[in-house]
Amino acid sequence: MVQAGVFFNQSIFLLVILLIILMIRKHNLLNLSKCLFLLWSCYFILHFTVFDYPIGGKIATYMFEDYQSIQELFQYYNFIPFHSICEYATSGLHTFVRQVCGNIILFVPFGIAISWIFEKTPFRHRIYFIVTTSLLIEIVQLFLDLCSGMVVKYIDVDDILLNSIGGLIGICIFTFVNWLISKLLSHNFKSIQ
Repeated sequence: MVQAGVFFNQSIFLLVILLIILMIRKHNLLNLSKCLFLLWSCYFILHFTVFDYPIGGKIATYMFEDYQSIQELFQYYNFIPFHSICEYATSGLHTFVRQVCGNIILFVPFGIAISWIFEKTPFRHRIYFIVTTSLLIEIVQLFLDLCSGMVVKYIDVDDILLNSIGGLIGICIFTFVNWLISKLLSHNFKSIQ
């Protein structure tokens, strides 16, 4: 039952993204490789943040807590910056790597995709977009918790911070690789002359 719900969620997402890509391609706004990389990076993020929510009934893919009121629900969430990161640091290496490094790695491909697509856009606008995307994911998770009547994801301000760091790393990777390629091409061009 859970696997069917996950498959349904992913299928709807992929169908919507495919339609968006077809509309973008129809108007020649992006080339296909950029569209596919953006699709993959969005899927990568949503696979770990949204797709494991159950559809229809109280079924979860891992342990969850029921709640009776909104106040009770918010006790599971963290709105204090660096609180969760400090807890993960004292919980052992496995937990720290999984939670902290996992949230950073999650947004690295997205940062690369955004930089590739919006190459001419100022650096700060790309950062704003990544932070806004991370914030929207947390809001969607909160909304899905409210709709499902259970705590599936723990909303955390530190996730926004870590995701933004991952997006920033992706932007830096793209910028460095782009710079390196241009240097190599200019060096090869000079050696030919």
